[in-house]
Amino acid sequence: MTDRVPHLGPATPLEMQAAPEIPEPIDLSDAFRGREILLTGVTGFLGKVALVMLLDRYPEIGRVHVLIRPRAGGSAEDRFFGKVTSAPPFRPLQDKHGADLERFLREKCSPIAGDVAEPLLGLSEEQVRGLTGKLACVVNCAGLVTFNPSLELAISVNTQGARHAAELSKRTGATLVHISTCFVAGTRRGPVFEDEMLVGSFPKQHVEEEGEDLPGARFSVDAELADVDRLVARLREQADDHSLQARFRAAAVRRLESEGRDTSDEKAVRLAAGRERKLWLSQKLIEAGMERAQVWGWPNTYTYTKAMGEQAIAMSGCAYSIVRPAIVESALRFPFPGWNEGFTTSAPLVFMALKGQRVYPAGRKLVLDLIPVDLVAAGILGVAGAACAGQAERVYQLASGDVNPMYIRRAIELSAIYKRRYFEKRRDGGGIRAFLDEWLEPFPVEGSAYRRTSAPLFRKLAQAGRALIADKGASWGAPITSALLKRADQALQSADRQLAPVEAMWDLYLPFVAGERFVFQSAHTRELWRRLTPGDREKLPWDPEKIDWRRYWLDVHVQGLEEWVFPGLEEESDKARREVPQPKDLLQLLNASVHHFGKRVALRFFAGEENADEISRSRDDRVTYEELGAFSDRAARRLLHEGVHGGDRVLLLSENRPEWPMAYFGILKAGATAAPLDAQMSVAEIQNCAQAAGARVLIASPRALDRLGAPPPGLRVLALPELLRGAPDHAQPLRKTAAADDVASLLFTSGTTAKPKGVLLTHRNFASLATKLATLFDLRVGHGLLSVLPLHHTFEFTCGLLVPLLLGAEITYLDELTAERLGEALETGKVQAMIGVPALWQLLHRRLTQEIAARPTAIRAAVQAAMALHGELRNRTPFNVGKLLFWPIHRKLGGS
Repeated sequence: MTDRVPHLGPATPLEMQAAPEIPEPIDLSDAFRGREILLTGVTGFLGKVALVMLLDRYPEIGRVHVLIRPRAGGSAEDRFFGKVTSAPPFRPLQDKHGADLERFLREKCSPIAGDVAEPLLGLSEEQVRGLTGKLACVVNCAGLVTFNPSLELAISVNTQGARHAAELSKRTGATLVHISTCFVAGTRRGPVFEDEMLVGSFPKQHVEEEGEDLPGARFSVDAELADVDRLVARLREQADDHSLQARFRAAAVRRLESEGRDTSDEKAVRLAAGRERKLWLSQKLIEAGMERAQVWGWPNTYTYTKAMGEQAIAMSGCAYSIVRPAIVESALRFPFPGWNEGFTTSAPLVFMALKGQRVYPAGRKLVLDLIPVDLVAAGILGVAGAACAGQAERVYQLASGDVNPMYIRRAIELSAIYKRRYFEKRRDGGGIRAFLDEWLEPFPVEGSAYRRTSAPLFRKLAQAGRALIADKGASWGAPITSALLKRADQALQSADRQLAPVEAMWDLYLPFVAGERFVFQSAHTRELWRRLTPGDREKLPWDPEKIDWRRYWLDVHVQGLEEWVFPGLEEESDKARREVPQPKDLLQLLNASVHHFGKRVALRFFAGEENADEISRSRDDRVTYEELGAFSDRAARRLLHEGVHGGDRVLLLSENRPEWPMAYFGILKAGATAAPLDAQMSVAEIQNCAQAAGARVLIASPRALDRLGAPPPGLRVLALPELLRGAPDHAQPLRKTAAADDVASLLFTSGTTAKPKGVLLTHRNFASLATKLATLFDLRVGHGLLSVLPLHHTFEFTCGLLVPLLLGAEITYLDELTAERLGEALETGKVQAMIGVPALWQLLHRRLTQEIAARPTAIRAAVQAAMALHGELRNRTPFNVGKLLFWPIHRKLGGS
């Protein structure tokens, strides 16, 4: 059997108990004065605070060598003085030194280019010789803190990085102060002491239940690293297996098809297959890390690789002290209350409460061991000073749970209070949604109850619904049913995509919030602080026992998260919720939409009875995505037949109608650049634009040609119906894709003088803009958008054409823009969105007010009273009854 570590800690020999020595006091000012240290991890949350606290509290330090990895094309000095020192934690130094800060920093700090993943931290032999005998200690704050990273990467940073820091310390004669984590203890219960065995230790040594331990097992870092090397090599070799390569290629072709790209482009297929291989290998390396960690009793790859880092240091032969913080969270006092940065452990838990997560798995009496970052920084400096004085212990745990426990269920209660306060402050009349946001609070349950009632259950239901639609949907037949199923599938896919990260996050957090009960003992840390001078204890407070957790959580911690962390989480959440793949170019955008939404309606033309002849001028009043693709092919063939070559400019003169996008994409498929014009331009203005663009061909709508009377001289004029009749197949194939930097549109800002101004916009410009805007619009498959602003303007072209096509929506065009026609189109109920300008909204408002003014006095009075009542209800209650009170008006606007 493997030796077990007693829960009460190792026994102390009686002869040593008989005559205890009085420990010598430690003066950190003396310990740091004139000394040189090397600090890693200064770009991270903890490293910045530790550096600033050191320079602020002990300016007598000789020199701090900061190891920093340069960015591409830059130097370590550029990154440190240009990026790191401008961060918010440096405010105390800015307040103290003012304009003299840069001089002070350059005097005290020496940036060194390096990387913890490299031997000797990436330093050259010459640099090592220059530091030998000068470095008092190396403080290694660098680490990969993601719970489930790639096994290969985590080993490189957390394990080999620790070994490299120990090697450098041994070579230079410095003491290594290595920052680890309390959670190297793994999944075990009971007290965790600072003087437990390091080398050969693993969590399942401490398991007492039959069947959960590993009897007779021995853990060796060197053997484990050799096994990991072989495992990684096997996975890389497996990724080159011919059967897997075939699967990667098939997946690549499917991806290219879904993105609307050319699957006959062998180079594109090879690149996409390489990407599939990389994704497969990355996922396998993540899974391999979690599996190996859990075999030995660690909950995740992070704690497994950090524990091996500790053992590698203990076996290195260097002088060392290991500092193990618990869960590092927002600053209590320094550099200012609430400072936080990046992805901390509790941030997503609180953020999910704001987003509606109610069921929180939480063990009873399980400690959420939080420690503010400034207390951790103080602990690091205290240990570093003791190490400089040669009086440091091997391990220090920086935790609060043994003297002032914060229980996970209490944290959930405080998060509920915060959520209520958060929505109270932002209440603006609200409605039922605001009322529910404020009062539906998170509550704790056992881990098993969470799995039965929360994200895992709902995700399984969403996946089962999608599987049912995929299996049976085609047999349910009718177009309306098909459209409803498509929307349902889209909604279920969105729900699955949003629930996946929630479930994955809880899978990572369950060992900490609903697992075993353990308490980290910090006796060595308290003893060190008793030995510090009163002045040092004032400079570096270590007082977790005094923290008022309610005040800290509500007034400090979550306020800091709200300012420094939540904006980033909000951005990631929005991105995940409305993820829209960006096409490389506009042809890819069209081809992908045709592939995804082929039989669905893409374009509509709405004409009144008095203008029924306008319908006859269109091919049909409805155009599907497939038809849009086919008719743009026809337009392209006709242009090639007319002698249009790649790079030519083609003018497009038309009011908004379905043929406009057919012609536009036809121009691109012919390899030319489109130059859309205002449909009201005169012949002279058209000629000016043609001369500026170097265009020889003009595509025009019948209405535009009727208005002009005679075609502009010097141009080959094609009417839209003639263009869309196509031409025989041309020897030159149609373009299926374009280079991202190819010019898609030449837009004229003015054509009223002899020198019109043209703006060149590329495929990348439009594709990027449309993708970003698509995440802001709540348009879904089958939703309708009314396009009324001129398509030759970038605003309408992007928002009113590209975005709806990207999202599978229907675009409706009007034969004339009048208040009556707008109302008729909206009243059909097929319009959910419209891009407008103030004049358009004034037009709608004028129509509504005119209708009300034409009604009898009693009705006008009733409407005024209803408006007043609605305003009072919205101001005084969370309910919005506008749709009920004004349903006739909402009906005329399509019910939206």
